[in-house]
Amino acid sequence: MKKIALIYCILLCNSNIFSQSVIGKVTDINNIPIEDVNISTKNGSGCSTDKQGNYILNLSKGNHIINFQHIGFSKEDISVKLSKGEEKTLNIILLENSNILPDIEIDSKKEDKNISQMLSLDVINEDFFLEKANTDVSVIVNQISGLTLNDKQVHIRGGSGWNPMAGSRVLFLINDNPLLTGNMGQIPWDLIPMENIKEIEIIKGASSAIYGSSALNGVVNIKTKSANQMKIDEHPSQGYTQVNSLYGYYDSPDRKKLVWWEGKNEFINFDLLHTEIFDNTSIFISGNYYKDDGYRMGQNVLRKRVSSNITHHSQKIDGLELGINGTYMQKEDGMFLLWESFENGYIPLDSSIYRENSQLYQISPYISFKTNKGEHLLKTQILNIDLDYKQMYFFSDTLGNLSDSSRDIDNGISSRIYYFDYKYKRQIDRIRSNIIIGSSSKITFANADVFNGTNYVNTNSIYTLLEHKTNKTTLSLGSRYEMVRMKSEEKFSYAGGDSTNKFSIDFPLFYAGMGYKINNNNSLRTYLGQGVRFPSIAEMFVSTSALEGTSIYPNTSLKPESGWSFELGYNVGHKRTNLEWNLDLAYFLMRYENMMEFSFEQWGTEIDEEHAFGLGFKTINVGNTQISGIEAELEAKYNINHKTTGNIILGYTYMDPISLNPEEVYDSVNISGVIRPVTFNNSSYNPTMLKYRYQHLLKMDARFEYERYSFGINLNYNDYMKNIDYIFTTELINEGIPGWSDPIIPGINKSREMNKKGDLLVDLSIGFRINPIAKLNFIINNATNAEIYRRPTDLLAPRRYSVKLNLTI
Repeated sequence: MKKIALIYCILLCNSNIFSQSVIGKVTDINNIPIEDVNISTKNGSGCSTDKQGNYILNLSKGNHIINFQHIGFSKEDISVKLSKGEEKTLNIILLENSNILPDIEIDSKKEDKNISQMLSLDVINEDFFLEKANTDVSVIVNQISGLTLNDKQVHIRGGSGWNPMAGSRVLFLINDNPLLTGNMGQIPWDLIPMENIKEIEIIKGASSAIYGSSALNGVVNIKTKSANQMKIDEHPSQGYTQVNSLYGYYDSPDRKKLVWWEGKNEFINFDLLHTEIFDNTSIFISGNYYKDDGYRMGQNVLRKRVSSNITHHSQKIDGLELGINGTYMQKEDGMFLLWESFENGYIPLDSSIYRENSQLYQISPYISFKTNKGEHLLKTQILNIDLDYKQMYFFSDTLGNLSDSSRDIDNGISSRIYYFDYKYKRQIDRIRSNIIIGSSSKITFANADVFNGTNYVNTNSIYTLLEHKTNKTTLSLGSRYEMVRMKSEEKFSYAGGDSTNKFSIDFPLFYAGMGYKINNNNSLRTYLGQGVRFPSIAEMFVSTSALEGTSIYPNTSLKPESGWSFELGYNVGHKRTNLEWNLDLAYFLMRYENMMEFSFEQWGTEIDEEHAFGLGFKTINVGNTQISGIEAELEAKYNINHKTTGNIILGYTYMDPISLNPEEVYDSVNISGVIRPVTFNNSSYNPTMLKYRYQHLLKMDARFEYERYSFGINLNYNDYMKNIDYIFTTELINEGIPGWSDPIIPGINKSREMNKKGDLLVDLSIGFRINPIAKLNFIINNATNAEIYRRPTDLLAPRRYSVKLNLTI
């Protein structure tokens, strides 16, 4: 009986000791629950958070220090005092850890991604570009190792050449939704709200098995912001407001003959964004106004844009999240393709340019439901584009005053895309694996006279991804089956077959990747994956005059281009008290079949001066190609002392892009009844490498901070572009033929001769923090006032001065 009484007393005492508890929820700064947070005290009591971030910690009465810890987030120590029988609610926000090794940081950022890092991955947060003079995302992307831009088309490691009117080989995403236009398959850069970007992810290499078609050369994924509770709490005003204003002007180029304007050509950019959190609903809204007089005649820009993100976490249903993101934009711009001459490099050919008036919007609702068994995610999107054109003519009167006139062109273009994607994610603990099963559908409508009337494209896919992890090894496998159906209002002959108004293509795709963590500082990775890109509506059907005499020709015989990428990478990082650095080395090999290239030739049949001797552009399949090379990227941060820090990002890429069948006849031209076959060799200026590519790229971004001051320098170097379309270098184009024709596009050879050492672009910046809410930056782009050419007749902007003011209220 005494033993029973003793046991009862012990149980009663234990019950009184632990009748106190702390309950709550652990989230990140965006109010996203964090699972598996380790919660402990010095006396050994502990627990962890569930999938919804909730926890219950039983403690004795008195004072306690509770430790909250999770890999990838900063540790939090919270002091609490509990009275007898008290239940205290304690909600915690953890910050992402910026002082851990890069490979661990990447792993934490990959939690919401399809697979772990198997391909080279660059992640850029807003700190990289907030204080730069950037008015759209393309300028930021161009500063990344291995990437170049040509007429705002992204090229990763030489995977593309010059294709301004062709589809993108890089899949562009915004919050994991594809953002390529329905008419041309191009990236609508201006629709992406710079002020609303949280981070930019860039994946290098064929990724169609993971992300779908168009990811033939890689992926750029824009992550937008949601309301940030910590930033809101830091400010006394309602919510959190940020204002970014930029003013600048173009300097005169060193060759004064290039100056066609009087006075100063100026540009202004104004961003306003505001965030609020109401209970479980976060609201983010932003606006942008941009006006640019331009450095090219007729290419002045006016842009207005609004954007918003709304996220709601259900209080009634655990794990349910609803959201909608959207952007609307109006823009006026000019389309500059070819120059008047070397001396008039900023004036369009024949002093004529197409002006584009566009209205675009995208709306993206989504539903996420997380349970103990996995996550269901449904993403949808509507992307609508309406374009109207008019042709502008510029001329000078007898006093030299510049005037212009215009004519409307009845070739408006419209397209609308409906996109749906459902995926189910689940972790299978027994086999230490994650599995994703999903299906997507994209329906595209495009209408224009230059596109053969109304066109309809339906792309459907099913996919599965499996990732297995052990202590040091991660193995990832995946497959996708993509089905494309295209229908046109008018009949056409596809790939040389019978006349039809529809066709279909199916494509199976696979990938396999493996990562091996040697130790905390070293890791290896390898990847082999397939990619595919189907011809865009514009590439197959567009038929229009590009400039006076020249034309853009359709090609309904285009075949899909496909290929694969292999990569072997090594990553090493180290951290000391004052220094942390990370070095990534990669060997890459890409093979393409039926590669599509935008080609300049005498494709026309009317070979006279009025029709520019048949000159024009057409997208063609150029056979099989290969691109191999190496890439090295170094990131380092050095705390010189408690007042001074330095950061540097340095990248070098070597590429060897070649044709595998340079003598294969892949097209022909008809010049006055004489048929001339077109091969890679006879259409190239230098057939030792693919057209419009570089072999060497060097990128550097360095930043130093001392107390309230910051100093930045950005270097962007590429070597000489050895190979272009041969016809650009001929006498007919550059000098003309005496007694027969004047030069058509004079000065190309002269500019290339001047550019044989390559291009070096230098940007400088100086910043000063006025007070806790205001920072002023002075920026010089192209500080050396160099003449930079990305392709024939594409002379980039001269030196630009700008002042940027950032305010947080």
